[in-house]
Amino acid sequence: APTKPSYTNLSVTNGRYVVGLFSARQTITVEKIFSAPAQNYSCIDFNSRKELCTGTITGDLFFCSNVNYDATQNFYCP
Repeated sequence: APTKPSYTNLSVTNGRYVVGLFSARQTITVEKIFSAPAQNYSCIDFNSRKELCTGTITGDLFFCSNVNYDATQNFYCP
């Protein structure tokens, strides 16, 4: 199991406690056996794939779909 670091650079100032916000990123790969061809299967639906690839928040992050069902869409990447 991962351990949490105990280091912090935050301290009590003038008798007041401080709160720090932070973020972390971890990548985990899990393989799942599935009998359908991978190019025809997606864990997220069409609208979610479209939003991820072209939406206002993530549209400029170069996401694309390799799901064959999206082959006629502008966000498809073969």
